[in-house]
Amino acid sequence: GVGGAPKRAAGTIDEETGVFQPKKRAKSMKPPNVEKLQERIFKKCFPSQEAKQKWSNNKYKYHPSECMTYMSNIIDKEIFEKELFERGEEKCAWELINVILNIITVGN
Repeated sequence: GVGGAPKRAAGTIDEETGVFQPKKRAKSMKPPNVEKLQERIFKKCFPSQEAKQKWSNNKYKYHPSECMTYMSNIIDKEIFEKELFERGEEKCAWELINVILNIITVGN
């Protein structure tokens, strides 16, 4: 096809070694959208009956631990990596923790 110069990845080439060093992206510090995360967590923990019909016995067996790992990862990523408590975003952090605890204790 017709085109200009080929696309290049963002980064630089190390002068000493000649190895390409990709440019690191800054991590997002935007507070999480609690409603969207609640929907994602709910969908993961309580899948539809149609989806469950396709599951194997192993999938049923490991689903609860997968859900706990999923929620733990969300806490790590959305609260601790974004440093919500350190930045004064306690309300948002506690809302997300409350959503997760509610799903664990009450369910759907």
